[in-house]
Amino acid sequence: MRKAVDTVAKPAALLSMLGALLVVLFVAFAAAMSSEAPTWAFRLLGVAGEGAKLTVLEFFGIAMGGVVLAIQAVTAHRRAVAMEDTAREQANAVLKTEQGQRQERLKNGIEHLGHESSDMIRLGGAYELFHLAKDDKGFRETVTHMLESHIRETTRKAEYRAEGESEPAIGIQRLLRLLAEKERKEVNDVPG
Repeated sequence: MRKAVDTVAKPAALLSMLGALLVVLFVAFAAAMSSEAPTWAFRLLGVAGEGAKLTVLEFFGIAMGGVVLAIQAVTAHRRAVAMEDTAREQANAVLKTEQGQRQERLKNGIEHLGHESSDMIRLGGAYELFHLAKDDKGFRETVTHMLESHIRETTRKAEYRAEGESEPAIGIQRLLRLLAEKERKEVNDVPG
């Protein structure tokens, strides 16, 4: 926060000083332009002769142009800093939104995986969790544990054991395939 205050305060003070300098230069330019300008003022600036007035006007004109350019540079810097801050805030908002969406996907996947009456909904939940883990490495371990836990819970039930004595049910086979595919991809993703 302190840095942000310094970033805003320094250019504001600099702009005030440059504005005051511009006013002083303009007043000096206007005074030099008047035909009544005393020759001692020109001598004070180190110029004399017939071209003195033109030289002084040229000097003040160039000085005012330089101050105007400095003001534009400071203003552009302030605008760039403000745009950078806005972009940073927007990026943070997008990250929070994406994080919320991932959490919602996790919640939906868990609800669908635990659905009691439909194998399709459970399988859809498993795929939802699988793709979430595929999209975000931070969820891989969590999703793996959830799928493994679902398999253990399902295969412990007496009804499942009675139905699937010879081979695992189709839903469990697909979950095992998902886990195997996930493990295979993680092994292939490891740099060698």
